[in-house]
Amino acid sequence: HFYELGFNVIIPDYIGEESTMGFGEKDIVRKWISYITEQDDKANIFVLGVGVGGTAALLSTEGDVAENVKGVISDSAYCDLSEVFSENIKSVYGVSSFPAVQLSSLYTRMRKGWSFSQIDIKSVVKKTKVPILYIHGTEDSVVPVGQSNELYEVTRAEGTEHFTIHGAQHAQALNTNSEKYWRQVDEFIRNCM
Repeated sequence: HFYELGFNVIIPDYIGEESTMGFGEKDIVRKWISYITEQDDKANIFVLGVGVGGTAALLSTEGDVAENVKGVISDSAYCDLSEVFSENIKSVYGVSSFPAVQLSSLYTRMRKGWSFSQIDIKSVVKKTKVPILYIHGTEDSVVPVGQSNELYEVTRAEGTEHFTIHGAQHAQALNTNSEKYWRQVDEFIRNCM
């Protein structure tokens, strides 16, 4: 779709054995942004991510971001990793999430160098100046739509928008209603340019 609109498109794939739920992936996004601006200092950049990629896209706006980044499109991102893990453990297994969530965070801190509490997406989006388009499915059972609602409510960047796709499961907004999806994305891009 973006190529048909005349954009150059880079689709990086996370290379690694394990996901860091957006924490490490944000650095890959930032490296690509740097690479693009080194090649073309007038480039207009939009970052789109789905699921954990949506979270990585949001986290990539932390601190100084190249002025070339005109907008972020975040589809099905989570707001609070501990809460998402907790709710999924309860709904899938029907048991308390304690101590599984706490032990998982401890494990990632000791073995991988990051913990759940380090992924503070709300703090990042509160400070970013990059407009964000939040997209979420109303029937998302992995990351409830309330998670992106929370992020939208604290985002102060001018031009930030939020919309939902009725009936869409996790990361299925595009497949559920592609017409509405692209209409909203295209309008957001036009507004940011």
